[in-house]
Amino acid sequence: MMRTSHRLTLIAALTIPLISIGMPAEHQQKTGFYGEIQLLTGGLKASGKDIVTPDNARINSTSTDELNRRDPSFNSGFIMPNVGLSYLFNQGQNDVFWRSSSEPTSEFTNLSEIGFSHRFHTGTKVSLIISPAALGNGNTVWQDPFASGDKRNTTQAETNGMGFDIENLLYGSLSLSYRYNDTQINKERSGSSLNNLSQAQKKQLIRDNSQHDVAVEFINMMSPQTYLIGGIRYTQQYGQQNNMDANLPGGNLSLYHISDDREYYAQLTYRSSHYKNHHVIFDKRRKDEDVNVTAGVRFHQLLGNKWIVDTLISGGENQSNINFYDKEYYLFALGVSREF
Repeated sequence: MMRTSHRLTLIAALTIPLISIGMPAEHQQKTGFYGEIQLLTGGLKASGKDIVTPDNARINSTSTDELNRRDPSFNSGFIMPNVGLSYLFNQGQNDVFWRSSSEPTSEFTNLSEIGFSHRFHTGTKVSLIISPAALGNGNTVWQDPFASGDKRNTTQAETNGMGFDIENLLYGSLSLSYRYNDTQINKERSGSSLNNLSQAQKKQLIRDNSQHDVAVEFINMMSPQTYLIGGIRYTQQYGQQNNMDANLPGGNLSLYHISDDREYYAQLTYRSSHYKNHHVIFDKRRKDEDVNVTAGVRFHQLLGNKWIVDTLISGGENQSNINFYDKEYYLFALGVSREF
């Protein structure tokens, strides 16, 4: 049977698989508390002007040449916890859950969700989910990404979300997901340092936005130990200002193999971004292509019963027709988890 602790659900199709924490399959029909707590640590190498760096790197000037020049890379370590907790009742047909994870990419996005699920006799599982910003959802961003001279200051992008998942349709081969997210920047200062822009133009740089995200995932059991997962997703983004309006289609392809007490996986994700209006600074419609590759191994008995060790490598690159938004990163991570 496929381990639900490592199956990709559609909570976040672009999230690294090992942090999609779930409930062990052997506990699915028993009443009680179950879960997994993980500590993930590693090293990151990244570059990009729009990435928040450990030293709050500054931009020397706001000239077109400077804004279009790719920054040198930086190195950073990270330590972050990931938690998944479930309480099952009604002979395992219902559960309430909380899962909190940090995506170890160049942006370190935090996702924390609480929800209620019902499993039908056919095996189909429906989950209703909310993800309030009060639980820490969001990531760190620049107050004014274009500020020059002094070091740039950071702030939080906070996200409130809600949605649903439908899993195990068509005998377990199909899953569906929908999310609505609303993101607000706490101290939005975008463009405040640019004296050549009018107040109306600076207003167009406000990054607050809402998103409708729909995803579909297909599972192909190639053998009892090997399965292939393919997913497609589409996000429609609406900005508080129309400069942030965008379409974001994408997809992912994952391969898993279970061998004794190990799980091997590799994942490729792709997402493109098509903004509808001209950027007020760069005077062109922004178009991005983001590609990520991740591979790793999960060891279930390396440290003893109920202990899990994960190792992974990951790399990604965002290529934009506006060089300011180009970025790339590479990381290695080690995770230690405890199931209960």
